[in-house]
Amino acid sequence: MLLKYFTDPLLMSSMWGTILMCLSTSLIGTLAFIRRESLIGETLSHAAFPGAVIGVMLSMTFFPSNDTASLFILIASAFLFSLLGMGVVVLLIKQFKLKEDSALCFVLSTFVGVGVFIASILQTLHPLWFRQVSSFFYGQAATLMNIHVVSYAVLSLSILLFVVMTFPKLKIANFDTEFAKSVGLEVIRLNLAILVFFSLAVVIGIKAVGVVLMSGMLIAPALAARAWTHKLSIMFILSSCFGILSAILGNILSYEIPKYYSGSFSLPTGPLILLIAALFSLLSLFFAPKKGLVYRFCRVKNFQKQCVEENFVKSFWKNGLTKQVTLSEAMSIFHLPKLKTWCLLFLLTQKKDLFKEAGNWGLTEKGKKRAAHIVRVHRLFELYLSSKLNVKGDMIHEIAEEMEHYITLDLEKELTQELSDPKRDPHSQPIPKTNFRGEVS
Repeated sequence: MLLKYFTDPLLMSSMWGTILMCLSTSLIGTLAFIRRESLIGETLSHAAFPGAVIGVMLSMTFFPSNDTASLFILIASAFLFSLLGMGVVVLLIKQFKLKEDSALCFVLSTFVGVGVFIASILQTLHPLWFRQVSSFFYGQAATLMNIHVVSYAVLSLSILLFVVMTFPKLKIANFDTEFAKSVGLEVIRLNLAILVFFSLAVVIGIKAVGVVLMSGMLIAPALAARAWTHKLSIMFILSSCFGILSAILGNILSYEIPKYYSGSFSLPTGPLILLIAALFSLLSLFFAPKKGLVYRFCRVKNFQKQCVEENFVKSFWKNGLTKQVTLSEAMSIFHLPKLKTWCLLFLLTQKKDLFKEAGNWGLTEKGKKRAAHIVRVHRLFELYLSSKLNVKGDMIHEIAEEMEHYITLDLEKELTQELSDPKRDPHSQPIPKTNFRGEVS
């Protein structure tokens, strides 16, 4: 079933064309993302629109039946207008001292206004030309032809070779520009090459997804990839995978869903590809490890639970190492509701920090070591605050009460060395000893 989308004459051009388009936009969009130039994609696509309109007029006038010549004229015209738009942005920033976002928004709105103005004239004079122009506003991926697939293939291969061959230079130039200049790297030439590929990717891609949605296809795969990795090379790979998968699913769903409902409605391929890419971005932002919202929420909750457990066993330790307590006594000691107290007692019993005997709970050897370690780092940090930072009064205890849960074994070792292995805290209370493996002696 899936094979027909890659081999069927009616479906393959759209499938291969959008796959190659998404590959090129994902690669160049990753560069835009790390360079913090996401709005430039929006500006270039909108600036290219009047060029696309003029390109349609020229191609329909001089080459009405030559698809290759028409495509070349269209790309050339849109490409020149996108570069013109970027030139105007630079002029506004350098000569008129406008902020970058103001200049980008001005060019974006002005150029698309010019394009819409010309298109509105064509609507009356040449309705057929206007229909072709309209396809560049929202895109018509389903109308891609073999010539478009070839152009996408050439562009994707060019961008891929550019990224692979200049990858070390890209890392240096984008993350440490001053160092790149100091080692003789031609940053200006590299940035110019990126701008050219950026413009070409935008210009060629607007046929599939349109002027309005083009910037989304540049950024959505890169945004999804960034949530999963910190390495630029992996980000390029993941961004490409997200882009290609969005194209495949967009083509399949835009065909299968209307077919399932007997063709009572249609789903445009280009916008659906963008929606799927956006969905990948949202899922990544929520569920990616380390950076995902769900992961961070779980980590916060886990740390809060750890703090409660540590305070719980520490209170047991302060109440007496050998003393066992009932549920009611535990509630009064820890000032917690009955259900929460019982849940904590049960949880710590399962972790072998507590034992239960005849309805009473007490610390196990493992629990005694864990509690003594918390007390040790608490008192070490109190002494550090008092002797090294000159913190006085109740602030010492309050700060140490918070920090005791953050102090790692390595930091504990450094505190011990800095304070010359102290035996007592500022309140003359003994500091339990440790062997820096979390085992208290």
